[in-house]
Amino acid sequence: LVQHRLIESGILFDVGSSEEGEDEGGEATANNNNRVYQSVGAITNSISYFIDDMTKTGCYDSVRVVIQPESQQQSETQQQPEEAQHCKLQVLLKEKRWYNLYAGGGFKHESTSGESASSTTTIPKVQFETRAGLTNLTGHTDTTSISYIVDQTSNTTWSFLHDRPLYSVFQENSSLYDLILNNKDLFWNGSKVNLQLRGVVDTEDFEFTRSCMEMKRLVGARISNVRNAMGDLSSGGIFKYLDYTITHRDILPRKHPNIPYTCDASPEIVSQSGQSYKHSLEYNYKMNNSACNDRFNPTEGYDLHYNVELAGPPGDVGFLKCSGGVALHIPVVPEE
Repeated sequence: LVQHRLIESGILFDVGSSEEGEDEGGEATANNNNRVYQSVGAITNSISYFIDDMTKTGCYDSVRVVIQPESQQQSETQQQPEEAQHCKLQVLLKEKRWYNLYAGGGFKHESTSGESASSTTTIPKVQFETRAGLTNLTGHTDTTSISYIVDQTSNTTWSFLHDRPLYSVFQENSSLYDLILNNKDLFWNGSKVNLQLRGVVDTEDFEFTRSCMEMKRLVGARISNVRNAMGDLSSGGIFKYLDYTITHRDILPRKHPNIPYTCDASPEIVSQSGQSYKHSLEYNYKMNNSACNDRFNPTEGYDLHYNVELAGPPGDVGFLKCSGGVALHIPVVPEE
């Protein structure tokens, strides 16, 4: 994995030795030694990108790169011109613990429309959460987590999430393995292409906003160009994914308080009540202000996002849904 990420960061090298062990604190470490065919100045930006990329995997407490020009090991008479000098690159990785446990509380935001939305359009609820996870068991920055959540209305949520690089699913040096790693444009992002497997059992309470409760059972698989659950600005650039889901939904309209055999909900909610299945394939694309002068506070440039979802047999519903948006940022007052 380290060698592939170095190459994708723009660093050319010969594969050297690789060692694993423990530091003085008993933490797992990995030591990779490579001979780089570039000058120190030429790889500074690439190394910064590599460190940031490895840190974002969430599997390492620290990522360090030690650069040592070969000219320091040679006599002055044997030194080469600066543009031809090679250097030794040493990657030091300090892995996190292979397990993590969490128990605590917080606020759960549920959208009034039944879809993901910002916190300004959601209703917060107090919740208690317990979570257990496994980190980097195979050495491919894979992560697994299982969580259980119960909110103030006693509604529970079970979720399972597993992330790993897509290439690691296939046998090493197989045709698909090489295709993913060696065709960056075809599979979006080389070794960063992520496979996510997930399962959710959830109950969303819309009693006070839509006069119903919605029980969901979902399993899905997603292939994305980077590992980012939300695909927000923290992804650092364009985020896109292809998602396949199987969803079982059961809508329970609110009962009338005085007439138990009738529903206290709108005709639209009552018409959709009951169980239904949905098989869908979805493609999502977000530029995340990557064409703007500033990702978080843009004043010049443009942004684009769109989503295409196709649902059909063997589910109970069939549709094609397209949505999107574009933003154009034009400075009104020129910057001094």
